Amino acid sequence: MKETTADEFIEAIKEAVDVIRSVVGKIAKAAGAVTAKERRAVEEGMKLVQPVVIRDADGRSVPIPLVGSEPDWAKLREILLKGPEPSRGQRRIMLKEFKSAPHFFRKSLSVTARQIPHARGGHPFKLNTPQKRLAAAKRVDRHRVKEHMGLSEAIAKAQRELSNEGIAISTKTLRRYYNEYVLGKP
Repeated sequence: MKETTADEFIEAIKEAVDVIRSVVGKIAKAAGAVTAKERRAVEEGMKLVQPVVIRDADGRSVPIPLVGSEPDWAKLREILLKGPEPSRGQRRIMLKEFKSAPHFFRKSLSVTARQIPHARGGHPFKLNTPQKRLAAAKRVDRHRVKEHMGLSEAIAKAQRELSNEGIAISTKTLRRYYNEYVLGKP
């Protein structure tokens, strides 16, 4: 492989690694790690993730860990230089893949996060203040009065609207808010 091509690949890989490594601090912060000791604990946990490994045809490899030590960039360059020169189309595709790696990582994190159970106590409330709950109850009442709907229809319509706004709430909870905030029944 040409030196310029190898250097271009290494730069693209470095950018992807830098972005992914910067995410570790954000993950620690999101997990509630405030002190340096807590952040180190998150980083130690991330070290358990198997590193990405780039191998050549002879079986030599360069691990690229998410945290901790830097990859052996000189060895990676050597592996790339000994490899065959990719065609123009292959080169373009490979660089595109390297450059899109952070976005793939982001997508995989969000998918994985949805699979992890919520903290004890269940799903966090979206309508976490009395004002938000009152607004949802008034929305149900507005549909019921202005559009001459039955209560069940008004609740279903309000639920669909809230769902479109990204607020997952059951009809049972909306009915409870309506009873509590509009009708005054606890």
